[in-house]
Amino acid sequence: MRGRAARAVIAFSLMVLFGAAIRADRRPMPVSARELLRQSRNLTQAEVEHVVNSALATMSGKAFRGYVGPATHVQILMDSRARPTYLLVDLASFGTVFEEHTSRPAVTCDGEPLDSRLYIEYGLNEHGKWDVTAYPERDWHSMPKYYDIFTKELTVGEFKEINEHQTRALIGPMDDHDAEPGHQAADVQQAIWLDLNTLLPVRWEMVVNQRATDYAVTFWYDSTLVLRPPPVKRKPVCVDYGSR
Repeated sequence: MRGRAARAVIAFSLMVLFGAAIRADRRPMPVSARELLRQSRNLTQAEVEHVVNSALATMSGKAFRGYVGPATHVQILMDSRARPTYLLVDLASFGTVFEEHTSRPAVTCDGEPLDSRLYIEYGLNEHGKWDVTAYPERDWHSMPKYYDIFTKELTVGEFKEINEHQTRALIGPMDDHDAEPGHQAADVQQAIWLDLNTLLPVRWEMVVNQRATDYAVTFWYDSTLVLRPPPVKRKPVCVDYGSR
């Protein structure tokens, strides 16, 4: 009986300790994400995740102007994962394109699932009317997929002033299919520079052999910018490969 009682006490004690560990793991960070990002030391993985989650919450629903590389002008309304909800791209060779990135799954008009989200592209034709086409987001190539960095395991990098913003980098790996042609993932990383005061993005860039490249997106938050889809009579709800 004594042995059974002792085992019961030990088991109960372990349950209490395990429960305490879970509660401790769920406690909020005692230091804000902004304070963490300013600290001149490496951050733990839990601290980096706290910074990322806080930054994503700050970006959600905000609109940004920006440039892809040196020339292509973009306007982006971000969702809760920093992905575009609406995107306007001013392409010198093709004119202005507006994109609506939905949360709906993409399917063909024959009902075949495409294992991707649906996005709708609006393009002005020669008559000044909007042509509207649906695509699976896996075919999207309008700009670098900067938001993919937030799905990676990240580390903090150096501090830098960019366009009068004091920033610090979050650095992570980059997949082969997202890297610029001619580079392999083994020697490629990606970095996103966050404003130390607001946690908003200032610049995303591909880094090759620890050197920044021009394969980049520069962001400016604009509280006055409003993005809405162009008015059209009917939006496609499926991908019609037969009409292309």
